[in-house]
Amino acid sequence: MRRAVLLLLLLAWPAEAQEIDVTETLVNPFYYCVGRAVSRQPDRYRNPEEAVERGFMACQTEEMAIRSYAEMNRLSPAQISMIVTTHRTRLKARLVEGLLQGPQPTPKKAAK
Repeated sequence: MRRAVLLLLLLAWPAEAQEIDVTETLVNPFYYCVGRAVSRQPDRYRNPEEAVERGFMACQTEEMAIRSYAEMNRLSPAQISMIVTTHRTRLKARLVEGLLQGPQPTPKKAAK
């Protein structure tokens, strides 16, 4: 629901109000969504690449928000594709690298 509201707001804003921080408003939620989707997969350490791809599939709404914003700003399809591919490639590399390192131990609480 929150995703749909964000997308509708972006589509309804007048052009002069579109001076938003794209990273903060669109890219960070996309990264967060994918990271969270990956972290919830029980087999993420066995096949990190597949886990990240499933994360991308789970966050198509956030990716579409980035694409829609770029389209509203009259970027060419090639430019839009390059932007999305760049973000996906960076995020995938970061997530796969983290998963290949294996689960991180949780810090133990100090006894009182």
